[in-house]
Amino acid sequence: EKQINYLHPALKPILSETYGIILYQEQVMKIAQELAGFSLAQADILRKAMGKKQQDVMASQRKDFIKGCIKNGITEGTADKIFEEISYFAGYGFNKAHTAAYAVIAYQTAYLKAHFPVEFMAALLTSIMDNSDKVAFYINSCRKMGIEVLPPDINESFETFTVVGNKIRFGLAAVKNVGQGVAKAIIQTRKKNGKFTSIRDFIERLSCELNKRTVESLIKSGAMNSLGAFRSQLLNVYEDILSSVQKDKRTMHKNQVSLFELFDETTNIQDVLPDIPEYPKKELLAMEKEMLGIYVSGHPLLEYEEELSKLTTISCSDLVGEVGIRDRQYAVIGGIVTHIKEKTTRNEKIMAFATIEDLTGSVEVIIFPITFEKYRNLLEEDSKILIEGRIDYKEDEPPKIIAESIKPLTHRKGNPFLIICVLKKDSFKFDKFNELIHANPGQTRVALYFKEDNTGFLLNQSINYSHEIAEFLSEVKASSDYLLCEDLQSMGKERV
Repeated sequence: EKQINYLHPALKPILSETYGIILYQEQVMKIAQELAGFSLAQADILRKAMGKKQQDVMASQRKDFIKGCIKNGITEGTADKIFEEISYFAGYGFNKAHTAAYAVIAYQTAYLKAHFPVEFMAALLTSIMDNSDKVAFYINSCRKMGIEVLPPDINESFETFTVVGNKIRFGLAAVKNVGQGVAKAIIQTRKKNGKFTSIRDFIERLSCELNKRTVESLIKSGAMNSLGAFRSQLLNVYEDILSSVQKDKRTMHKNQVSLFELFDETTNIQDVLPDIPEYPKKELLAMEKEMLGIYVSGHPLLEYEEELSKLTTISCSDLVGEVGIRDRQYAVIGGIVTHIKEKTTRNEKIMAFATIEDLTGSVEVIIFPITFEKYRNLLEEDSKILIEGRIDYKEDEPPKIIAESIKPLTHRKGNPFLIICVLKKDSFKFDKFNELIHANPGQTRVALYFKEDNTGFLLNQSINYSHEIAEFLSEVKASSDYLLCEDLQSMGKERV
């Protein structure tokens, strides 16, 4: 059992129950009262600032806290360290009752995920079915857990995400332009009269519930693939079949047929599908994305999964979840451009706002005029890129990325290579760098070059180019520069 070290003895009675770690807002209020002499009202202001992540209020509170600690005989250095701990706690802290309730829920859900992973993930996907970013994130989690998520199917799907053996089936209600009413009608009709055998069979049995947009959405989403026809074939004939069936229904309702209708060929259209090829895979995936908000049967970035894991420091899901991020934090993110909008500034220069999607979700990227002018040839919809920049993280706004440099995302030819050019040995934090190297083992080779004496060497330990290492290199930029190459062959094409 490790000994607990407190920054000041006065912290022991406050933090002993949590082994020296600040876990509750009540503990912060007690620390502010006991060590800095805060009143209950002042301590509550600090609590609210933490709860709402108000960094500007926290900064002003720091001065009062340190001043109060000094009055109580605590050194300025120790007081500053204690407040740093409080500031770090502000990123995750809650009140004690809230924390206890969350702990119970966390334990229960962890148990369900461990022992009933497929059922747990199906329920989780259903609970966030209306949020395509979160659905994309959890479907990617399913893939990592070895759970296959099947596309929607008019002959298999239910209203929500359901378990099918060791797999999960996409819900019909999640398809754009379908909704719960149509989904329930499909399920009830299927239960009563069996599975659908053709597109005409489907439309005839559900004609009162359907319109053109609904049928088109079901075809595009892949929900009619089980009928044994290409999506291209079904999209070519569905309008004529729907019109024909609805016309026949109206005629039957009137219980009469006109002379002209007897010779109308459209009233007896059979399931004669045109002999045409299926759409390219890229187009099929685009249809799924349009109708489901995500890719299900595949993803344009799956072939770049290894490159993304090696060359990026953060994913879209990290940003969406707002976990372990802060304003102005250095980041490298990669993905596919799904949307781009140009805007003219007051200075008559062009900037852009782009949406970048990776395997876990999407994020907005801001490209200011200088950066946009330099990299505008890479900023097109469907282009796959790597973006280096800073996180723009403001209160009550989703995190964004401010781009500083952009390059194409390509297949790696070998393990990535990190070259660090140390400009000033005295200023480079070697001890911290050594700790990071040992804490982040991986496949990225590292070379150090010392400009002062024109010497260099290759480290014998490869690293994982993690967020921590990227952040460190950003911190020491005044005393060093660096280059991350995708492979050894590209080293000669770029300069540090």
